[in-house]
Amino acid sequence: MTRSNGRLSLLLRIYWLQCAGCALIVLQLVLLGYSAWSHSPAGDEIAYLPAGISHWQLGRFDLARVSPPLVRACAAVPVMLFGKPATDWKPIEEGFDGRPEWIAGPRFVELNGATTFWLFTLGRWGCLPFAVIGALVCWRWAFEAYGKLAGAIAVWLWCLCPNILGHGALLTPDIGGAAMGALAGYLYWRWLRLSGGWRAVGAGVGLGLALLTRTTWIVLIPVWICGWITCRISASSQVAAKTAPSWWGLVGLLSIALYVLNLGYGFTGSFQQLADFTFVSQSLSGHSDSRAGNRFAETWIGKLPMPIPRDYLAGIDLQRRDFEFRGWSFLAGERKEGGWWYYYLYGLAVKLPLGVVSLLVIVVIYSIRNWRGANSWTDLMLLAPMIAVLLAVSSQTNFSHHVRYAYGILPFLFVWISKVAQAISRRRTSVAATVAALLVWQGVSSLTVYPHSLSYFNELVGGPLNGHERLVDSNIDWGQDLLALRRWNQKRHDSRPIYLAYYGRVNPALAGIEFELPPLYDDMPDDSPAADALAPGLYVISATLLQGQPHDLILVDGTKRYAQPESFTYFKQLEPVDRVGYSMLIYRVPDERKRRNSSP
Repeated sequence: MTRSNGRLSLLLRIYWLQCAGCALIVLQLVLLGYSAWSHSPAGDEIAYLPAGISHWQLGRFDLARVSPPLVRACAAVPVMLFGKPATDWKPIEEGFDGRPEWIAGPRFVELNGATTFWLFTLGRWGCLPFAVIGALVCWRWAFEAYGKLAGAIAVWLWCLCPNILGHGALLTPDIGGAAMGALAGYLYWRWLRLSGGWRAVGAGVGLGLALLTRTTWIVLIPVWICGWITCRISASSQVAAKTAPSWWGLVGLLSIALYVLNLGYGFTGSFQQLADFTFVSQSLSGHSDSRAGNRFAETWIGKLPMPIPRDYLAGIDLQRRDFEFRGWSFLAGERKEGGWWYYYLYGLAVKLPLGVVSLLVIVVIYSIRNWRGANSWTDLMLLAPMIAVLLAVSSQTNFSHHVRYAYGILPFLFVWISKVAQAISRRRTSVAATVAALLVWQGVSSLTVYPHSLSYFNELVGGPLNGHERLVDSNIDWGQDLLALRRWNQKRHDSRPIYLAYYGRVNPALAGIEFELPPLYDDMPDDSPAADALAPGLYVISATLLQGQPHDLILVDGTKRYAQPESFTYFKQLEPVDRVGYSMLIYRVPDERKRRNSSP
């Protein structure tokens, strides 16, 4: 009877944990769906959606080829089925060094007008399955590696992570790439543990899908090869010699991954000789003076056929060119040309909830104390991709803009943190209470910022209210709050247009916002306080522009004016009276009569 009751109790615990996990996934989908609807197109989304449509309509992949096509192709499906978007591909001219997506993007917005906001909502909803995949992988991997409670912890960390809620509501490849990278890692881990033909096929398909979402996942290839070698020669490996994965299994796995990658591009330009490419980056062109070329053209390597699609290699070349030029960067109040090697470490430290950071510290201590434990091999398979990604992104120091480049490590991190369940299982009540409190802290900290999760910063730096003093661009202000500005503007009892400096790529007039451009710094009188030089009214300044990010400002008539780094920093002389989300600061300049009456 006692044994029967114990088994029933175990089954009930598993059942309730599964119900809780499913509820979390449903909650995340609801939160992501609403956020996708309530925010305006952000940053690179303007280029990615028409690029995804072009993949289906034109069968070409040169638009937005700096990033693989899978996520944006998925985003385009509901847009084409239910949105009936207007497109015009005539202005696009294909070129070896061109970025035609920045022609197609503004043209797409121009043709679709105010309907643009609905089309991007549909596209974002088309990417929600990636968040579900990420949750399921975290859940299953943690469950198999560290136990049933660990699975529940991992899915909690994923579903309530503010960075997942922020970027998972966009049709950019960051969260989709994280999910598919985790799926590939999980399938590869299973193959190493229980070698088999079908598991090798699954791992190969997973790697191919990961490569189709994020170029960064190229790092998995050397990581996996090293993992296979370690598995074969390590005496401490849990894999028995007779079931250890074979060399042919590894070769087959990588071959399947290449096949899936080429299939995703429709085999366009596959197996083209390396000498036939024209490169624009210094690394591949061989020229240091921005000339195009091919450093392999006259070598034996140039005669080799490339087993990857033409646009995949061209995208790597274009991205490499971007990283070779020093760009404007901002970090913790410092502006400069060039970046910082520690940018991503700092960014993760302030963008991850402190509850998660605290859990990470506990897991590090626990892992050090039990480094020869039964899960050491699993720990290695989780830590190695994280280290590889961080090394890859941190090595690019010519500019530092987006912490999201490192978000691919998040599912691996969450699964590893879920290892804390093992400490709880040892009947340590104090540890269980601490872990529960930290998980609740993460959830509360995240949800109190929602739906502005993109702008999340933890309490270490004062939360998102002070976030723009630490990081800018896609970390807090990527043009996502234009619709929130419209709602704010509709509530005020003043018919006068606002003065708006907007860090985005959509004309605010499409959202029904009447505005004028504030004077740029060069237009201001010399040695005059901002409050005296500005005309009375309300001024809305994007946080990124406030910190000096150069940008092409869109005017009411659709024309653009270039803002220099110092164009709007003079607003730091004033105190904001309100905010839109956490990305736009609102300043009020009273008229002269009221200013005189209020003076002592």
